Amino acid sequence: MASRGHPRGSNSSSSNLAKHMKEMAKAMKEQAQATTLMAQQLSTRDKDPNIPRLEVGQTRTTFADFKKIGPPEFRGALDPDMAEEWLTEMEKVFTIFSCTEEQQVSYATFMLKADAEFWWDGARRLLEDAGTDISWATFKEAFYKKYFPLSVRESKEMEFLQLRQGRMSIAEYTEKFERLCKFSAMYKANPDEKWKCMNYQGGLRAEVLTAIAPLEIREFSSLVSKCQVIEECTKKLASERSEAFKKRQLNQESSQPPPQKKAFLEKPTGRQPQQGTDRQETSTDASPKTTELKECASCGKQHRGRCLAGQNICFRCSQPGHIARECPAVLPSPANLPQRQGRVFALSGEEVRESED
Repeated sequence: MASRGHPRGSNSSSSNLAKHMKEMAKAMKEQAQATTLMAQQLSTRDKDPNIPRLEVGQTRTTFADFKKIGPPEFRGALDPDMAEEWLTEMEKVFTIFSCTEEQQVSYATFMLKADAEFWWDGARRLLEDAGTDISWATFKEAFYKKYFPLSVRESKEMEFLQLRQGRMSIAEYTEKFERLCKFSAMYKANPDEKWKCMNYQGGLRAEVLTAIAPLEIREFSSLVSKCQVIEECTKKLASERSEAFKKRQLNQESSQPPPQKKAFLEKPTGRQPQQGTDRQETSTDASPKTTELKECASCGKQHRGRCLAGQNICFRCSQPGHIARECPAVLPSPANLPQRQGRVFALSGEEVRESED
């Protein structure tokens, strides 16, 4: 029995040893393949210096892998926002797609089409002739000079500094704030959350700012969330006040009598128009009485002033010696009579004037 048990133990140990040897052989084979691949890469690197060297822990990627991500194309639009958006999207792709800096330039420039491709072809030649190393930073600088010049970036920064909420909603104001914030040189140099929150608060409307400022929130996402809550509360309060005002107006209108009844009930209590009319009529009636001629007690006629009857005095000019119908002030004098010219006839050397009277 002991002899039978010994072979079984020998067989078990020998099988384990064989299994262990196979695993070691497999590991050595894989290591040899890795060494061979590294040697091939080194030899290829020596033969073709254009192929970038892989860094430690970096895996080689292909353009086919890059195309699978679906990178956007750029055709050279003159809109600075579109140019900035394309470059930002490309950098987002490179954050999840590990590749060398030379590959970033090659892959990104491959996505340039139409006018943008024609521009880069000339710009690349100028950089190569000048002996400039075309890195990703070099490409970005040349791209910004062409499609997003410094003057436009400065105007965008000024627009960011002068941004106010105005009539925009919190969502609209936040979207525009974040879109313009990337043009701030201060934020690029030091992307501080506190600085961003303080600038965001500075552009809010007064009713939102007075509610959010005492909270002293210095986390941007939390600040935006609280501002949205305050905005909704403000809208609700304004709606309730508007409804209450409308109800008060309706109650006032219902408590007042209709316009016809009101006009009927409101009779004129004062007599100012009648009093004014009476005064006017009195003044008009009094004027003829003052000019009315009175009957004279001496001569029985109606005249003004003292009576001149029987005194041989003219009633018109009050001068003695004539009566009114013979008053020289009324009768025309011979000097004032018009001169009439007669016809003249010549008879036997004598002139005879014919009177036309």
